[in-house]
Amino acid sequence: MPLDFYVLCPNPECPFHEDPIPLLVANPEQRRNDLDAWPNDGCALHLLCPGCRIVSAHSHADLETRPEDSRNRFEEWIRVTLVCGEGDCKTLARFHARVAKLGDYAIRHEAEQKVRFGYWKGNFPCSHPFSGASHLVVERVNFWA
Repeated sequence: MPLDFYVLCPNPECPFHEDPIPLLVANPEQRRNDLDAWPNDGCALHLLCPGCRIVSAHSHADLETRPEDSRNRFEEWIRVTLVCGEGDCKTLARFHARVAKLGDYAIRHEAEQKVRFGYWKGNFPCSHPFSGASHLVVERVNFWA
């Protein structure tokens, strides 16, 4: 059975507060060799919870053995970078979100809509809401390569 890193949502009202959010890392060796290691590289991982849709920072992940068929091969992680559009602010925010595997245009369009209409909840470090973003960049995160 594969090992997956996972985190728990800090929101006590969310089902993922107790049910792990798997990060779908192929194995611990890959994490050590990956420049974007999640999140035990000393940096905080900003992750969008698939349950309550709130972005929170995680500085530690645990390992869990999961059955092979528990992995959802129809989903993937993306890295979303936003630029604050409030006045001349231009503060950056980056977080990871789990989305359905779609084409590049469809993923970008879905991410734009979810940010613009407040489906994905969070604030920039400047405390302005994500819904005021002036620019969005979406990158696929491939942990299986």
